[in-house]
Amino acid sequence: MARTTNRELASYRFVGEPRMPRRPRYAEIVESLMARLAATEWRSGDALPGEHALATEYGVSLGTMRKAMDQLASQNLITRRQGKGTFVTGHDSARALNHFVRLVSEDGRREVPGAVTKKSSVGSANAAESSRLAIPSGARVARFLRLRMLQDKPITVERLVLPLARFPGFDPVAEPDLPPLVYEHYSSSYGILVVEAIEQLRAVVADATEARLLKVPLGTALLQVERVALDINQVPVEWRMSRSDTRQHYYSNRLS
Repeated sequence: MARTTNRELASYRFVGEPRMPRRPRYAEIVESLMARLAATEWRSGDALPGEHALATEYGVSLGTMRKAMDQLASQNLITRRQGKGTFVTGHDSARALNHFVRLVSEDGRREVPGAVTKKSSVGSANAAESSRLAIPSGARVARFLRLRMLQDKPITVERLVLPLARFPGFDPVAEPDLPPLVYEHYSSSYGILVVEAIEQLRAVVADATEARLLKVPLGTALLQVERVALDINQVPVEWRMSRSDTRQHYYSNRLS
């Protein structure tokens, strides 16, 4: 009796076994372009080659390339500008305000809170920081305690932790004053594009530090928002814990 070869076994499909669907070509192109963006072949704000040029490079039809670009645009990774071309999305003030600022005044106004660093330090990641940032325990991290203000009134105490391996040359002790819009800073200075943030909310009470900085009684009810910011590869870039006095503000989020 003839023996079945390994190659024949590998190609054999049992009756009723579903065939693995072939990935659409546009999806493969999306994956390739995302890898190129992650490798900073094009940095934040850079113009991308035209769709015709990319279609030629990848050997596909213009329709297929346009579908791939539509996917990147829907994920806010690229921005089309009429008559100018397609650009890598950057974290300008307008985008940060619309996508990542959640506290609004009672009349619906959305403003970028000011920020004052009260303390900065460098240390080894503890268990919580290691877990949230997906880094080894003991890895070097930068920690910031910041006070956020709206219309010169303290509104949020923010604790921010960064994995220093992602920010080469950055000295948080010598440069403690991060700008209010830190995602724009990550993008322009380090080529890190934050594309998503995972948040968890809960009610807490003000501890001694928060009561002092927010000028509220000890034990005042605050809104805690824990956020992990992710880059284009879904790798954590930042962990922050914000505690806000919301007596005159709302946490606003639009679901669609």
